[in-house]
Amino acid sequence: MYWPPMLLWVGIPFGKHGRSFPLILPLFLVYPIVLALMIVLAPFMLLAILLTWASGRGRFLLLIGPYFYRVWCALRGINADIQDKNTHIKIQFI
Repeated sequence: MYWPPMLLWVGIPFGKHGRSFPLILPLFLVYPIVLALMIVLAPFMLLAILLTWASGRGRFLLLIGPYFYRVWCALRGINADIQDKNTHIKIQFI
């Protein structure tokens, strides 16, 4: 089973020696807010699904939640290194 990332680690460069300052953002604190928004918006989403089912777009709207969740869970473990001549930024989903 996939689990969504819990932390976002960003290495922000500072100084002339190429050192980086680690900025750790706790993503798990955002999840209750997202869950509350999903509960509030669920009736409107269901209404939109029912209204667009005949045109064929209702199935896409019905599956957009699970698709978004799979993409979000797939972010866990991704490392991105961004380099320029003078800077080096590292982003990591943990």
